[in-house]
Amino acid sequence: MQRIFFSLLLVLISVMGVNAQILNVEAVRLQEDTTNVWLGAFTGTYTLQSQQTKTLDFSFETNAAHLGQNADYYFIGNMNFLKGNGEQLISNGYLHLRSNIYKIWKISPEIFTQLQYDNVRGLKERYLIGSDARYNLKEGEKFKTSVGLGAMFEHELWQEENEEQGNIGSFRETQFFKIASYLSVNWDISDKLFFNVISYYQVPFERLSQYRLSATGNFNIKLSEHWAFTTSFSYWYENEPIIAIDKVNYTIQNGLTLSF
Repeated sequence: MQRIFFSLLLVLISVMGVNAQILNVEAVRLQEDTTNVWLGAFTGTYTLQSQQTKTLDFSFETNAAHLGQNADYYFIGNMNFLKGNGEQLISNGYLHLRSNIYKIWKISPEIFTQLQYDNVRGLKERYLIGSDARYNLKEGEKFKTSVGLGAMFEHELWQEENEEQGNIGSFRETQFFKIASYLSVNWDISDKLFFNVISYYQVPFERLSQYRLSATGNFNIKLSEHWAFTTSFSYWYENEPIIAIDKVNYTIQNGLTLSF
């Protein structure tokens, strides 16, 4: 699973090496005469520290969009790695691809797919594919909010932690058809301050009690034409975890973003 993820991420990076204008993706979508352009941003941090212990901390996030006359295509990738004293403390990542077709319609269809892993929590692999209908609740120059409702197929492979077997426990594999919904908010607070957040709610059709909530967001402060300071967060709540893990997981990160 990790080899597939890294390969796709490298392909994504090469595709995004296109000269384009730095603009907020959602803001540009509002300009009817802006088509056939690439937009995107990279955020990365790398820290190697050696004091009483030696730690290696690496994180990378990228998002890009190709805006067309009738359809938009989005590419989002994230990777986090933390190692201390030779022990892996954090290792997770995901790659999300989405297309919004017939975007000029008030209610427009979307298709999406995602690859994901989180070794520390025991999620060895997760992939999904689905579609939904997107509805723009409010669409203005500074503030935009949208909702989506649809369905998806999800496959997951989890590994239970077992200290007696050297942290190698049994595997749990799940496959569900799920209701998939989201709420997206994009707010250009000023010419230099930007905020966006998207939250997801997913639940199997046959087991409505086993729902999952997640959210990712960014707060950007523009420093120059191509650089911004970014605070990003992610949140994950599992009402009925597949294996014995905490129901709530979250991360908060600060870094520099290079936009094009």
